[in-house]
Amino acid sequence: MNKLTAVSDSIAPSDRSLNTSNAVTGQYVSMDNNVWYKIGNSHRMPKFFLTAVSPDDHWMFVSSQGALTAGRQNPDSALFPYYSADKIVDMSDCTGPKTLIRVRREDGTCQNWEPFSSATLHCDSCTQNLYKNWCGNRILFEEVHHSLKLAFRYSWTFGEKFGFIRSCELLNLDDSPTSVEITDGLQNMLPSGLGKDFQLRYSNLADAYKKAERLSDSSLGIYYLSSIPTDRAEPSEGLLATVAWQTGLDNANVAISDTQIPCVRSGESLASECDVRGRRGAYFVAKSLELPTLEPLRWKIVADVNYSHSDVVELHHRISNSTDLASQLEQDIAASEENLLQILSAADGRQVGEDRLRSQRHQSNVLFNVMRGGIPANGYRICSNDFRDHVAKANRMVAQRCETFLGTLPDTISFDELQDRVAVHGDPDLVRFASEYLPLRFSRRHGDPTRPWNKFSIDLRAEDGSENLSYQGNWRDIFQNWEALSVAYPQFATSMVFRFVNASTADGHNPYRITKDGFDWEVPDPDDPWANIGYWGDHQIVYLLKLLQRGQSMTPSRLDACLSQERCVYANIPYRIRSHEEICRDPQDTIDFDSTSASQIDRRVEQIGSDGKLLAGDDGVPMRVSLVEKLLVPVLAKLSGFVPGGGIWLNTQRPEWNDANNALVGRGLSVVTACYLRRYLTFLIDWFTSGRDSIPDSVLVSRSVLRFAERLKEVLTEHAGDFDGPVDDVLRRVILDKLASAGSDYRVRLYAEGIGEEKTSVSLDWLVDLFRQSVVMIDHTIRVNQRDDGMYHSYNLMHLEKGSAPISHLYEMLEGQVAVLSSGLLSGAEAVEVLDALRHSKIYREDQQSYMLYPNRQLPRFLEKNMLSREDALRSRLIQRLANNNETSVVQQDIHGDFHFHGGFGNVSDLNDSLDRLQTREEYRELVEGERELLNDMFEETFGHRHFTGRSGTFFGYEGLGSIYWHMVSKLALAVMEHCVEVHEDPSRHDPNVLARLHDHYREIRDGIGLTKTPLHYGAFPSDPYSHTPEGGGVQQPGMTGQVKEDILSRWDEIGIRIHGGQLRFEPRFFESSEFLTTDSVLDFFDVEGQRQQLVIAEGCFALTLCQVPIVYRKSESRKIVIHFAGKESVTRDELVLSQCETDVLFARLGEIRQIEVCFDPADNA
Repeated sequence: MNKLTAVSDSIAPSDRSLNTSNAVTGQYVSMDNNVWYKIGNSHRMPKFFLTAVSPDDHWMFVSSQGALTAGRQNPDSALFPYYSADKIVDMSDCTGPKTLIRVRREDGTCQNWEPFSSATLHCDSCTQNLYKNWCGNRILFEEVHHSLKLAFRYSWTFGEKFGFIRSCELLNLDDSPTSVEITDGLQNMLPSGLGKDFQLRYSNLADAYKKAERLSDSSLGIYYLSSIPTDRAEPSEGLLATVAWQTGLDNANVAISDTQIPCVRSGESLASECDVRGRRGAYFVAKSLELPTLEPLRWKIVADVNYSHSDVVELHHRISNSTDLASQLEQDIAASEENLLQILSAADGRQVGEDRLRSQRHQSNVLFNVMRGGIPANGYRICSNDFRDHVAKANRMVAQRCETFLGTLPDTISFDELQDRVAVHGDPDLVRFASEYLPLRFSRRHGDPTRPWNKFSIDLRAEDGSENLSYQGNWRDIFQNWEALSVAYPQFATSMVFRFVNASTADGHNPYRITKDGFDWEVPDPDDPWANIGYWGDHQIVYLLKLLQRGQSMTPSRLDACLSQERCVYANIPYRIRSHEEICRDPQDTIDFDSTSASQIDRRVEQIGSDGKLLAGDDGVPMRVSLVEKLLVPVLAKLSGFVPGGGIWLNTQRPEWNDANNALVGRGLSVVTACYLRRYLTFLIDWFTSGRDSIPDSVLVSRSVLRFAERLKEVLTEHAGDFDGPVDDVLRRVILDKLASAGSDYRVRLYAEGIGEEKTSVSLDWLVDLFRQSVVMIDHTIRVNQRDDGMYHSYNLMHLEKGSAPISHLYEMLEGQVAVLSSGLLSGAEAVEVLDALRHSKIYREDQQSYMLYPNRQLPRFLEKNMLSREDALRSRLIQRLANNNETSVVQQDIHGDFHFHGGFGNVSDLNDSLDRLQTREEYRELVEGERELLNDMFEETFGHRHFTGRSGTFFGYEGLGSIYWHMVSKLALAVMEHCVEVHEDPSRHDPNVLARLHDHYREIRDGIGLTKTPLHYGAFPSDPYSHTPEGGGVQQPGMTGQVKEDILSRWDEIGIRIHGGQLRFEPRFFESSEFLTTDSVLDFFDVEGQRQQLVIAEGCFALTLCQVPIVYRKSESRKIVIHFAGKESVTRDELVLSQCETDVLFARLGEIRQIEVCFDPADNA
């Protein structure tokens, strides 16, 4: 731990007097050669959550006031209970750290001090400060009691060997020694074997099984279950334990429960305990001593979970026989920190510049990005055992068939060599496995106490202790993280594409979750209101597009070569989308779960492995198709759901990016996805017409898919002239029926007969013509959705009627502006107009200088809701009779004569259920039959449910009203930066005035995200990403937000990283000169060979890494690049560009390039 001294940046001599300032401050400080971000007076801020990060399987979520949950691997191995964030804060007094300090004065009186307790939170004599170190693996809490002239601090960090390490210091700031009695420890530690769900539901029962022991000859406490709680009549031993111990307080008393804490507060001393039963586990140490002036007292309390008997024996021996435990702990911490630096370096997270906050924010973004998506375990080196295991899990028959070949692979092999050997071997399934293989580790889902519905597991080790390569994530999460990761590992970009397309379905959609060993989907559960099935609307387009764009820009030849090769497959998800006719009858209930098919899939998985989830032919072998076909099918699916003038029909039971808009399902039309589909199609057009020799003229596609495409093209050709002007409701219905029928007929045959084995050759020119015709229709729709205020509609509502399809518009949303800016349709000047309109819209939140997802609408007050005036209600003879009969099952009349629908109604279905029951009664039957539609209309007039978009319009956090969702703001920043780059670099679009306005918008959006905010304004450490900021509060949900990927890509564009056609160049037009160092600094990183480097970066420079090679920006009057090679002379040229060969070497991460210097005059950017 960094030592606390009188001359530290934290507690300077001036702080030894009473601090009268209550201002919350934020600054970087240096303590013991380590850099921390300090929030001064952190107790004056609203509580917020933050994460401490480990390179191992530790996890910790902690409140700024010290309440926390922590554990190993997943919530079932918690050290402190894993509850939702509000409960963790509520339980802060009885869970986690607890410190009591009794100060004895010379006159014999005593004064108690409980740092970080609610008693000191508003004490004028106490100041609290909060610190987080440069790489995020240490969080430090500090409280200074100015009248007692004492300072106490503790920090949390991790060690792979020892677990959770809490380092404590107490410093006497007085001029004379002080007599103190310290009681310090941890409360409510869980025994191993107590799962999250049992603790949440039966915590009081769990207490009855708890046993705590202290070994008599050491400070080691052991916490375990006397047996695993069960109601079965069978033994269930609890053979794993949680442990806690301390070092630094010699001859201290040790208690293993918190029962004595009230007595300690009353003046008694803590007595040692050896055996406690039926109580929550705790670990306290106590010691009385004389505290010298400015000589800190230091001790550590260490805890860990899941210790076996052998582990406990070994730990006990170490504690009893080692004389350097503190040193061993520091070594363990240092090793953990070094491992974290290796991860950061491997993912290009390290940057050094004058703006430390901006560099650290990039580092945090990179770290959280790989925590979600994973990182290659050893660069491009493949462990052959893992590849063999991967093949065996996917398809045991293929593994057996290729056993001899797989056995000839060396222990490790380069990624390219593996691809080459597999290609020569020629087994098509093995080629597929190699094509999509990704040797990632460190991945986990983005769960935490602020979103406890997401379950995470950090699976870094196999049962035998060996390294476990794995990744997991929701479909709409993990692929976006891979996009950012691919910049650091360009050669894996093609594998990412194949992993994507090989898990998508033949009806054009994708499963819910992806893992290294396969994918899975949601299944219906009538008893769980959150268990819905369906396909998400936009993810298979925009995320595939982004991966393809990265792959094409970095390694175009790799993707070109795959276009016509049949190494792709289809996922076989047991969802059956209904026919167009059925969807029109009920667009909200459109997918059936095929239980028979699901059972057959389960049996196939048992027989062969995860390939059992793929669409197979009659012979049971997965159907193999070309990459072009896989890129085509989602286009056809979206076009068959296109509604001219409205957008893409959300009729697959799931919403889009903003799942809080879940009520748009069925009635909603997405302009958002129409915009992304446009960008996807123009990308394919540019790719297929690029003229490279590696692009085939034609490819084979499944005959059934081509028939689907031909049907759509016929419709587009027939109605090509209709998109020159307005499309009325009747024509809209005609076109959507034709497009949707083509998709419906294709699906009917697909579900009944399969994709079919017949293949047909199709020219890429024919497909390009289809795409161009589609773009015409899409452009028309986007254009007609421009609002009067200059922004664009995001979603519309469709009201199907016989022979027509009228649409209505919803309120403005940020999502639509981001989509249209990203579509490629707008010129730079048009983009500025949208941004100007957005800035002056109701979406802008002045207090945060940023943008909400939608306007902060005010909902009716309670007595304004559910109000039917007497005059309106009495339009209904049924209501009159109900009132006369005092029948309240439908409406109730208040004392003022006004009517209200029954308080148990949630929606119109409940009203109709009640009407159904009334209709069975003779006195009401005729009236119900005659007035059901009237009452339904009255209900709609009262509540306006037709415009209900989902929980987004009814709650006030997350994606709700008044909330800023930072992922979408970062998407906006990236979209604007893309326009900046295009206007600057495309001669046909270059306009200095437009560029200046775009850049101003970008910087305002970027700064609003948090880089220029104080901790109080931001609500937390500005270096850390968070999910959202609700109205009237600070940031919420720390760490693993999708925002990090967008910010990483914006940062690369801002710095000037440009990759096109497989060639790297630097264009630092948007790099800000304020980032050049004003004093020398050091870039501390691991290079591609795994060696730690500390590269001195001189004043006037800025440094980063790309593919783990250091790149130094240097102020210079001349513009040049210097490429330093290993073992040969450097190359210097005036153009800031690497040759194709040099770029290949850099991307291959071979270590042949040692450093790149980029010299330019920042004045040129002015």
